Amino acid sequence: MTDHDKGSVDRRVVIPVMSVEAERLYRRLATTSPGELISYKEMEQIANADLRANRHIIYTAIRKAEREDGIVFVVERGEGYRRAKGRDFMGIVHSGIVRSRRIVKRSLRQSLRMPQSEFDALSDDDKARLNTDRTVVATLAHFSGHGVVKKLEGEVRLQNDRLTIGKVLDISK
Repeated sequence: MTDHDKGSVDRRVVIPVMSVEAERLYRRLATTSPGELISYKEMEQIANADLRANRHIIYTAIRKAEREDGIVFVVERGEGYRRAKGRDFMGIVHSGIVRSRRIVKRSLRQSLRMPQSEFDALSDDDKARLNTDRTVVATLAHFSGHGVVKKLEGEVRLQNDRLTIGKVLDISK
């Protein structure tokens, strides 16, 4: 008797194989030099597909290049993708901080708008989970705030290296 016969829900099986188009594009990405641009036109020719309608092909190839070859790409709007080098990595990290800060602030603000009566109606486990999540989000908001970042930057300049978590906690008080 199969699982299907037992009345279980069908489960999708992920097949760890890339499409031919993504594999072709990956092979080209893997040969790029730092700073080299691959235009959308070239990528479409390599993949033999309309990448505006099939962006997943690009994303799959780029993820594989990062995962297997340690190669990172940045978007050049309207042009294509360029292999990251040097200061590009500063932009990647900074834009991640900016996006995270925005998401964290919004999620905390929205969670605090929950009416007290609805909070009171939650189970104790749900209250604990919500308050834990709010604490984590508030902590992330604090540590990504401009004032704390400036303090951290000053200390990093003195040490010329990344800081330990203990040092970050001391500085951010």
